[in-house]
Amino acid sequence: MSATSITTAQPAPATSKRTFKRRYSAAQGNAIQATGMAAGAALLAASASLSGPALVRTLAMLTGFIAVYMNCHSIAHYGAGRLVGLDFRG
Repeated sequence: MSATSITTAQPAPATSKRTFKRRYSAAQGNAIQATGMAAGAALLAASASLSGPALVRTLAMLTGFIAVYMNCHSIAHYGAGRLVGLDFRG
C-alpha cells in the first residue's frame, strides 16, 4: 500500500469587483430603455415601408427587432422584480 498525501485547498485569489462607468437611477434606466424600444419600433416600421434594397430593409428589421427585444427584456426583469418586492438602486 502506498501512502496518499493530503492536500489543503488554497483560497482563490481575490478578484476586483466589476465597476461600471455610469450608474443611472431606475427611472433614468427605464427611460433609456423605453427610448430604445421606440427606436426599435421605428426601425421595424421603416423596414416595412422602405422601398429600397432588400438588404437594407432586412438589416433595419433585424436591428429594430434586437433593439425592441433587448430593451423589452430588461424592463420585464425590472417589472418582475418590483412585483416580488425587489428594490433596485440603479
